[in-house]
Amino acid sequence: MSQTLSPDDQHRSSSQTSYLNRAINNTSIVVYNSTLANKILFNANNSATGVAVQTASLPFALHASSEVILSAGVFQSPQLLMLSGIGPQETLASYEIPILVDLRGVGQNFWDQAYYGASFRVNVETTSRLREPIYAAQAAENYTSTLTGPLTSVGVRRELALIWQGADQAAEVGCVRFGVGS
Repeated sequence: MSQTLSPDDQHRSSSQTSYLNRAINNTSIVVYNSTLANKILFNANNSATGVAVQTASLPFALHASSEVILSAGVFQSPQLLMLSGIGPQETLASYEIPILVDLRGVGQNFWDQAYYGASFRVNVETTSRLREPIYAAQAAENYTSTLTGPLTSVGVRRELALIWQGADQAAEVGCVRFGVGS
């Protein structure tokens, strides 16, 4: 699991906290929450000029002043290209999508990226000890008071550190909630 912790406060860093928040405060960037991109818009020269989007079932267009950057991830980027008419001609034609560019590689050659981890018993403390209520409470106290301990480890998210052993009792310490039932 790839994560970055800020050395200053031991909080998890993300694209939003590392880049987007700063851009929102220092540029004219606008974020459209809960908005789905449906198609890239092109001019007569096949240059991208904007994006057709939808928010709460309301379709509208966003037009770019200088460039359109497609960054929708490994699955949605090729999907959006294909919905826009860029991709293998036979695939686009089978869905009655007008062909803008016959580009055979779009949406092809995906490979499963299997992730396996070796599991060995070790004689060191690991985050699996957080299932123990007393240890979990001490870890939460260490984190909230001094930003130390196992909750600073990558893979443990402060906001979502839910360790449930039962639903009948729960202890809350700051933003960290731990189940301490039987």
